[in-house]
Amino acid sequence: MKPTNILQLIRIFVLVGWVFGVIAYALRIQIQFYLQVPLNLFVATLSMTVAIGSWTLLARKRIAGPERTFTAIQSARTAALALAGSRTGTIISGGAFGLAVSYVLAPATQANTERIQILSLTLISALLLVIVSLWLERICRIPDSQDDK
Repeated sequence: MKPTNILQLIRIFVLVGWVFGVIAYALRIQIQFYLQVPLNLFVATLSMTVAIGSWTLLARKRIAGPERTFTAIQSARTAALALAGSRTGTIISGGAFGLAVSYVLAPATQANTERIQILSLTLISALLLVIVSLWLERICRIPDSQDDK
């Protein structure tokens, strides 16, 4: 398995942030429409972070410890979970960042302030999801000598 390229994650973050920011800005300027930002976005992202973080802590010794009680298929599934978590966190954090920048540039209102706060919390929890997922991927990594490429 090829490890996640951090540069690729940064590219995804920038691209998604730019797209979301431009769309939100265009909607605001052209038709005076503000995208709604539900608090559930933060709750869902935080839930994913806690779930993958818990799995990482519980499976850490079984994957990379001296016991190694995980089979190869369990390790592969866990690595796939880590890859999906890092990509999901990157996309969500990029979108939250783009929307937050768009709302920072908008006129200051109570609704925009609430949107910025929710997006900031979502951005932080999504970045934590990326970090936890990269940690889980690092735990699942097989040394090059054992990798059958």
